[in-house]
Amino acid sequence: MTKERVPDRGTKRRYGLGAVLLLMLTFILLPLGQAWGNMLIDDFNVTQTIQSSGPTSGWIAWDTVSGGGILGGNRDMRLDQTAGSGGSLFRVRAISGRFSHNQEVSVAGRSETRWDGMTGLDLTEGGTVHALVLKGVQTDHPTMVLFTVNGSSTYTVSVPVTGPPGNDYIIPFSTFSNPAAFQSVNDFDMLIPNTGTTVETDFALDEISTMSLLRCTKTFDKSTVLAGETINVTLTVYNDDPDSARNFNITDTIDVGMTYVAASASPAPTGSTAQTVTWNNFSIAANSSQVFTYQILAGDEAGNYCNDVDVERVDDTSITTTCQDCVDITLPPPPTCTKVFDKATAIVGETINVTLTVTNHDTTSARSFDITDAIDLGMTYVGGTASPAPSTSSAQALAWNGFSIAANSSQVFTYQLLVGSTAGHFCNDVDVVMVDYGTLTTTCQDCVDV
Repeated sequence: MTKERVPDRGTKRRYGLGAVLLLMLTFILLPLGQAWGNMLIDDFNVTQTIQSSGPTSGWIAWDTVSGGGILGGNRDMRLDQTAGSGGSLFRVRAISGRFSHNQEVSVAGRSETRWDGMTGLDLTEGGTVHALVLKGVQTDHPTMVLFTVNGSSTYTVSVPVTGPPGNDYIIPFSTFSNPAAFQSVNDFDMLIPNTGTTVETDFALDEISTMSLLRCTKTFDKSTVLAGETINVTLTVYNDDPDSARNFNITDTIDVGMTYVAASASPAPTGSTAQTVTWNNFSIAANSSQVFTYQILAGDEAGNYCNDVDVERVDDTSITTTCQDCVDITLPPPPTCTKVFDKATAIVGETINVTLTVTNHDTTSARSFDITDAIDLGMTYVGGTASPAPSTSSAQALAWNGFSIAANSSQVFTYQLLVGSTAGHFCNDVDVVMVDYGTLTTTCQDCVDV
């Protein structure tokens, strides 16, 4: 499925500590309401207001509030007004789902908002989340916003004049000076710097959260299979970048309890073995998904088996995702057999007609069986009478080795035995073993009085 977004464009700058890097980069804007997040940093529903009406001679003390919808549970605000007179107002506030930084005409200054109630919080959520999202951003004057993680990893957005309802901005973690800081966040800071100008500025945003830029799902068509059964796999990779087509390296590492069915994949993979399927440098359009289908063969060992698919973006290998599905492989049902003599009593030298029936109860797969009739010493096999023909035979034994019987089917074997010269009660046992499954056996017999 493809979701369409119409991107607007702005610029962003990265600032070091004490120096401005004049590197101009591109960031992503989304129409209001179409961005989505994984972890909320602040929805600005907890009310907080700080303000001044004249120069403050430096930063005022931090003002702190606590509540839900705030990363870490605490939000700190402060401001520093450097110019303004005659009661000109400088106000920073959060109220009713909106953050605002308001400087009236003649006011110059800066504001800072900080979230610091957490310790070592992984905003990447194990590498599945890749970017910040600023929702509903608008300003009546070009505004820079500097974000800092753990006091050192920085990134600056330059916001052009934007009217209501505003734009949504996606800022990949990888564009920060130290992307790894997002794996263990102790504080997150938003600074609106002092530009030195005294024009009226009204900057606002509705929410800060995080989002994935890359996702995948992997689905088996069944959760439980019999050994030897084929599993249909549907893999979907989502390029959540709303602005650009991206290329991806995609690898399915197949558990040793299963194997890839050669030539079953669509689109065709770059490479494949029994245990891996790979699509290298595969392009997926902006804000689109690609479905991959292929088959995996369940092996001969019972157990729970999982396949991991690893996806990475070629242009930024820090943007990755992993998905998997699992299946329980169970052993097929054991075979059954019946053996019937055409008479219960025979005289010395008489021939007995034997009907042996072997049933494969596996409803999904043909199975092979080793079938052996051990003939009692009181009787002998009549050579050449068996149908189907056995693999081997002697006076005292018949064997069909690796005999294949279709799924949910039976095979009838017929042959003759010659009664010997000794009176007594004689029985013949037939042993059936499923090939590759030594524990899946059955035995049947019939007896005759001579």
